[in-house]
Amino acid sequence: MKKTLTKLFYEYIGDSVLIILMIFITLVYFLRAEPVLSFTNSSNFSNIILLIGGLVTFRLYKRTQFDKKRDVANIILLEIQNAENNFRAIFTTLNNLPSSLPEDIIVMPTESWNRYKYLFVNDFDKNQWNSLNNFYSDCQLLDNALNAYHSSFQKNEEQYRVNIQKTSCNYVKEFLEKPSNLKVSPQNEKQIQDKIDLFTSIYLKSARVYTPQKPMIDAKRIISVINTNLSLTSVGDILKKFSKG
Repeated sequence: MKKTLTKLFYEYIGDSVLIILMIFITLVYFLRAEPVLSFTNSSNFSNIILLIGGLVTFRLYKRTQFDKKRDVANIILLEIQNAENNFRAIFTTLNNLPSSLPEDIIVMPTESWNRYKYLFVNDFDKNQWNSLNNFYSDCQLLDNALNAYHSSFQKNEEQYRVNIQKTSCNYVKEFLEKPSNLKVSPQNEKQIQDKIDLFTSIYLKSARVYTPQKPMIDAKRIISVINTNLSLTSVGDILKKFSKG
């Protein structure tokens, strides 16, 4: 009730007071009545002008804060909804056989809650506040698990390239160590290349791919406890209210 009355004053009564004062000043300028002119030269009139300036400044400040809060609420709501969509993709791949984690997914590409939550200190109760804190914290942990999981495969690929390059160099070295092969010819080059291609084919088929288990376990644990429908709770309702202004 208190918030409603405050908002009513800012948006209607506050504006009405400013309009009345502006009309008064306009009448003073055009009518120039002696009593009025005497009043305008008094300290009371100066105080009124200062009051008008303060009201205008305060009104602009509150309007700016209101607009900022609306925009931030909309951004936070979109971040939550985007994360919820990503949860579904992660949940699907985790339940596949074999289990895996999806590529090219960042659960929370941008994070606005911790930066702007001071704007909402009076709008959420303790449980709602903790829900938002835990949600963003879990999203960060989930992104860390995804990054660790896919980084391991990148390391596998890098090691494959190193091993193939090293073996290829050894083949060339062994081939040139024979005096009869010192003369470079298309036939010699083809012979070396065929040997390298055969090794590469067999190596890539037989090489064991290391699949890290800890990131997978961490992802499963986080998905099992995180609120995957936060936008549909009272937290989402409050953010939707502010995002609409």
